[in-house]
Amino acid sequence: MKKITLLLIFLCNAALAQEIFIGDINPHTNKSDLKISQRIAGEQVRIVEDKYELLVNKKLLIQAISADLDSIDADYQKIFKTAIRYLQKNKDIVFHRIWTDSEFIDNTSFFDIESLGERNLTIKLIKELICPLLERGQFELIENGVTNKVYYFHWVKSDYGGSGKGAFTDKNMLFWICPPFVID
Repeated sequence: MKKITLLLIFLCNAALAQEIFIGDINPHTNKSDLKISQRIAGEQVRIVEDKYELLVNKKLLIQAISADLDSIDADYQKIFKTAIRYLQKNKDIVFHRIWTDSEFIDNTSFFDIESLGERNLTIKLIKELICPLLERGQFELIENGVTNKVYYFHWVKSDYGGSGKGAFTDKNMLFWICPPFVID
């Protein structure tokens, strides 16, 4: 009996520590507080992953990046302004596989702007700063050519640096990870 109890404890801990990746289906998620996203109009920024495409309004994304610009120190202001300039000067912006092919970007410092380049620096910022738009439903998610408007947030343990607030479709597919991040 003691061995069975220890095995059950081990299996429960392993299940709780399970990592999930962008695009994975999490069948154990409790769907609560379902939200509805909006249709996106105007100039868009497209983020294309293997299983979905996420669209956000470019102007709203620039506003999200600019929101706290005055309250951050000068070094970070330079980084944020670089990303804003990149978004403003480019049309038809499409980022491919920013979660699934992000090892170089994730492992390079924000302050190494020359190595990252404007595009990769913008990707690095978008991964976190797009979250207010997701929380307000100001995005469009397309799976297999069909818009999916129903989504929810659930705390998730992931290999993207620990745990965070996962954004899931109504079919339990993880499509984004937002702060607060907890590093394990």
